[in-house]
Amino acid sequence: MEVATTEELTPVKQDIKKDKQSGQQVLRFYGKEPPFNYGMIPQTWENNKHLDKDTQCYGDNDPLDIVELGRKDMQSCSVTDVKVLGAICLIDQGELDWKILTMNVEDSKYLKIRNIDDFTQQHPGAVKEIFEWFRMIKTYDGKPQNRFGHDEKVLSVEKTLEIICDNNGFYRKLVAGKLPNDSNFWLKHQDAHKI
Repeated sequence: MEVATTEELTPVKQDIKKDKQSGQQVLRFYGKEPPFNYGMIPQTWENNKHLDKDTQCYGDNDPLDIVELGRKDMQSCSVTDVKVLGAICLIDQGELDWKILTMNVEDSKYLKIRNIDDFTQQHPGAVKEIFEWFRMIKTYDGKPQNRFGHDEKVLSVEKTLEIICDNNGFYRKLVAGKLPNDSNFWLKHQDAHKI
């Protein structure tokens, strides 16, 4: 599922791609289910005109992705309070595509998980599995493996919160007209009351 950022009211829709043989639009299938809940953080934007100084990559032009590591499967489009655990710096076809690692607040309190180290202690091998899923996922479409910045390390909670704040700042500037809307995003939030 993806946020249709150029459509009115930016609905969540099935992700599609162009079929290489027929040229028609088809539903995207990733070849392997993720071992986590996968979503996005509203009101964030990975600015495709901003060069990240650490990776020398530009943002992927989407909201920040969220990886939720709780015990239960979540419903599509659910809104959940989460505890930030860290971030993975994915480089997807040359674009910066942050993965914000989280756990729903209920599970993080119950399991006493405050950061990625606590999670790794209780779930050995799980973080490696997440890295491998993201590394290989595009190969099912015949694309090369993804790579990672920051020496394939999970960033601290503090650094992750900076990343979230920076990308919220890019979003706010975009909505306020202080950054160009070259991608024709639907930004007419004043029209949302019509639904």
